[in-house]
Amino acid sequence: MPLKHCNIKNNWNNPSSGLCLILELYRFNIPSFLSYQIIKFHFFPIAFFSIFKEIKISTKTVSTSMSHKFQNKYRIATARLKNWDYGSNATYFVTICTKNRQHFFGEIRNQKMFLNDIGKMVEFEWLKSFELRPDMNLYMGEYQVMPNHFHGIVGIGENRYNTINGMNRDCRDAMHGVSTPIHKPTHAPTHNPNKFGPQSKNLGSIMRGFKSAVTVGARLINPDFGWQERFHDHIIRDKRSFIRISEYIKNNPKNWRDDRFW
Repeated sequence: MPLKHCNIKNNWNNPSSGLCLILELYRFNIPSFLSYQIIKFHFFPIAFFSIFKEIKISTKTVSTSMSHKFQNKYRIATARLKNWDYGSNATYFVTICTKNRQHFFGEIRNQKMFLNDIGKMVEFEWLKSFELRPDMNLYMGEYQVMPNHFHGIVGIGENRYNTINGMNRDCRDAMHGVSTPIHKPTHAPTHNPNKFGPQSKNLGSIMRGFKSAVTVGARLINPDFGWQERFHDHIIRDKRSFIRISEYIKNNPKNWRDDRFW
């Protein structure tokens, strides 16, 4: 028998048997429609189960491997400060880089930044981010679009989504230009089941919206455009830091050759 040549009867649990069966059916000129029916009702259910089982095992293996790596020195640590509420009343210095630090936004000439169309889009969407969120009482500090990254200062003021407490007093004063002692941030227990406040009303949501809006428009111009997955943030806790970081942002084009993101 032709099918016995491939030992199909003894190999139904082997997905590779399907290829052998197909070759036998076509070698003996069995009509294609009939071949399809044979494969459909006899091979597909078993092959699908076998393949699904392999995928399940592989997924479990990968998951275990990733879990192991996450626990050792090769893990990628989060850039966010542990136990800090990023929806709270505070001032932040943020930096976002393009994927592989490609120069998507323009170029530096004579120590000045000249924006291309995507660079202008970045600036437009950053300004728009503040207009879209009047309920968050946002404050916009210095910002600068660079060839392959973006710097900006954003303050989240008092609003109905956050709770004002002593922990963030120094950050509020930095935004308003008042110098107070720096306190190491600690979190007190909260009765709010959402420990970090509404997830659509914090620094992360602002940055996600900004990055997404830029990406959609930028890819109409350059399909290869992309951001790095994460962004860098620094909590500004006093007036001196606020001034120093503001000056750093303004002078970024002049110091382009010394910029660590260059």
